[in-house]
Amino acid sequence: MKLILPNYKYQKQYEELISSALKNKDISEMGNAYRENESFHHLLKRLKDRRNGKNISNRDVPATVYFIVEQDRLVGTIDLRHTLNEDYYSRLGHIAYYIKAEERNKGYATKALSLALKKYQKHKVHNILITCLKDNVASRKVIENNGGVLEKEFNDKITGKIIQRFWIKIILEEKIVPKTIWLTTNRTCNNKCDWCYVNSLKSCPKNMSLSEIYNSIDYMKKNNIKKVILIGGEPTLYPEIDKVIKKLSINNIKVSMATNGRKFSDFNFSKKLVENGLTSCNISIKGADEEEYIKNTHSKGFKEMYSKIRLIKNIFWRFK
Repeated sequence: MKLILPNYKYQKQYEELISSALKNKDISEMGNAYRENESFHHLLKRLKDRRNGKNISNRDVPATVYFIVEQDRLVGTIDLRHTLNEDYYSRLGHIAYYIKAEERNKGYATKALSLALKKYQKHKVHNILITCLKDNVASRKVIENNGGVLEKEFNDKITGKIIQRFWIKIILEEKIVPKTIWLTTNRTCNNKCDWCYVNSLKSCPKNMSLSEIYNSIDYMKKNNIKKVILIGGEPTLYPEIDKVIKKLSINNIKVSMATNGRKFSDFNFSKKLVENGLTSCNISIKGADEEEYIKNTHSKGFKEMYSKIRLIKNIFWRFK
C-alpha cells in the first residue's frame, strides 16, 4: 500500500470512487477530498493550494490529501492536517480517511493510518489526535490497532452524536550525531602496554589509508562534527598524521590527540603538528615513576615522555 498525492493517473478511479460514495450515501465522509461539481483539474489545484496553506478558509488548516493505493488500485483517500485549530482540536483531529465501500473489511484503513503516522513522524509531530463517532466500531478498531488511547468522549452539539477522542503517541526516530568523535588512524605503537586492545587485533590493518581518513572527515563535516580526538595505537606514528590534522583543521574541526607523548621529543615534528591545527594533547603517563612505567609499557620511554611535557606546553603556547 502507498499514500500518493492525487494525480491524473488515477482520475478515472477517483471518479469511480465518487460514484461509489454517492451510491452508498456517505460522500460527506470524504471531506476535503470531494467538492460537488468540481472538475478533477480543479481538485488537483485546490488540494495543492491547501497543502501550501493557500486559498483556505479561516476555519480550515493546511493539510495534505493522499490517495490510498493498494496494488495500483485507488481504494480510498486520507486527509492529514498539518496543524490543528480550535475546531479541529475539539472535534475533528489530525486525520480523516475514507475507504471505498467495495474495499472495506480488508484492513486497508488500518494500513493507511499506519502509513499516515509515518508521514507525521518524518515531520517530528509527537502526538496525533484522531476522533470517531462512538457508534463507529470499525473506525475505533482501526485507531486502537495503531496505538490509539481513548482520552474522553463527548456529545457533539453540531451532529448531536457522541464523539470519542483518541491520542496516538509517535516515537520519533531522531538521528543522533555526536559533536566529538575519536578517530583511530593506526594500530601501531612504540609501547607494549599489557592492557592495550591493539595486541588482540592482529587481523586488522595496521593503518587506515589516507583516502579512508579523508572520506571519514568529509562525513564528519556533513554531520557537523565539532571536534576529533586522534587515537591509536599511537597516532603520532601514523606516517601522514600532519596531513590528517591539516585536513580536519581546514574543515573547521577542532583537533586533539590522545598520545603517550614520546614522539613529541622531536621539536620540529611537534611544531609541524601544531602549525597544521593540533590544538591540544592528552598525554597518558602510564606510571608514577620509571620502574612502574617500564613494567606497564615494556619500554624505556619514561624519561623521553616525562621530560617533554613542558616542551609540549611551550610548543602550543608559542605556535598557536
